[in-house]
Amino acid sequence: MAEMDVLAQKKRGGYDSPDDSGRQSQQGNNRRCLIGVIIFLAVLCCIMFLVIILAVAGGFVIGNVTPPPCPPVTERFVMQQPALGGGNITIQRDSFGQTGGLDIERFTLKNDHDVTMQVISYGATWTTLHVPDRNGAVSDVVLGYDDIQGYVNGVSSIGATIGRVANRISNARFTIDGTTYNTPKNERGKQTLHGGDPSFSKFIWTPKVGPGFVEFAYRSPDGENGFPGTMDITTRYTLTNKNEIIIDFEATTDKATPINMCNHAYFNLAGQGNRTMTDHKIAIYADSYLPVDAELIPTGVVAPVQGTQFDLRQPTLLSNARLASIPGGGYDHNFCVNGTTGLKYMARVVHEASGRVLEVFSDQPGVQLYSSIHFGSTEEIGKGGVRYPQFAALCLETQNYPDAINNENFPDSVLRPGSVYKHRVIYKFSTLTGSS
Repeated sequence: MAEMDVLAQKKRGGYDSPDDSGRQSQQGNNRRCLIGVIIFLAVLCCIMFLVIILAVAGGFVIGNVTPPPCPPVTERFVMQQPALGGGNITIQRDSFGQTGGLDIERFTLKNDHDVTMQVISYGATWTTLHVPDRNGAVSDVVLGYDDIQGYVNGVSSIGATIGRVANRISNARFTIDGTTYNTPKNERGKQTLHGGDPSFSKFIWTPKVGPGFVEFAYRSPDGENGFPGTMDITTRYTLTNKNEIIIDFEATTDKATPINMCNHAYFNLAGQGNRTMTDHKIAIYADSYLPVDAELIPTGVVAPVQGTQFDLRQPTLLSNARLASIPGGGYDHNFCVNGTTGLKYMARVVHEASGRVLEVFSDQPGVQLYSSIHFGSTEEIGKGGVRYPQFAALCLETQNYPDAINNENFPDSVLRPGSVYKHRVIYKFSTLTGSS
């Protein structure tokens, strides 16, 4: 009888069985979970909307690879780093302006002896070098420009990292493993100069700061200017308390490709505004050099310097008369430096009036002496509004032999996958203490 009452009550809806009660409880939990999920999603959407609004208001655009402009300050950070060989190097980082909407980073390195250098991310370029003379007076001894536009518009690669192949490639063509490659004819419509146009000097590199150095990285894609293989390159500038500027180039590739990198600093030890280097003495420790044709392409002959105007093994004044006696009106020639492996003592330059001395060491087989023949015709306006005339400065570009890729008797210039290209050059500065 009691069971019948229970059944009747269930039919009237006035009594819940244990099974019904469990189901209703589960349904309630489900509803609460669904409401919680809806609330969570609504809050998340509000947060994302707020982030987008703030980002757009702050000047960022999602997916835009253009970084925001640098803040209008002269100094972004200053740090002290231990110097190679002892002491400390102060490194300051700031902005050198913008080109194409992209910020150009500038780095100032200073050692314990009042030697200060600056490098920028555009072209991994060396822009200034202040060194003392024998009386302690400091001058900037490398040519350059006052602002980024000068480097963008300049045609002389002043202070820049040069590559993939510095100097010249005859007929803008070379062959590797049976495949012929064509490169830009950016010099007189006949040959490739300094890797073509645009070259490494016209790209923005990625900077990194380390103990006493600033390093710049660039990835050169397969086929850039006709060269095969994707190449990863770094250029590292190190300042020491021995008043040395050490430049290290490294590169790897995924296809066989020629490489011959260098730095294209123009030196005037009297100061970059002095307008002539014809009062400088130079010695280059090379028993042979590479004669060139009318297009400044090596003939393939390695000739002795003995008895020629290219014998610079003893200190020689780079006078106007001497420069005029060189075919072509000045030096633009590779010297085959004595020695086979390791760092070699390549050259020494002296400016007696200031007492400044530059010495060059490198692990490369050659050094190109360039006496800035073209200045005067290019109307280059440098730092401080100085117009650079012919013979305003000299370059000492450590390198492999020019056009080595087309001369089997020259040192091999092909970099292959699995190998690492390395090139070190040291520019050391001092002052005279006795005779020159």
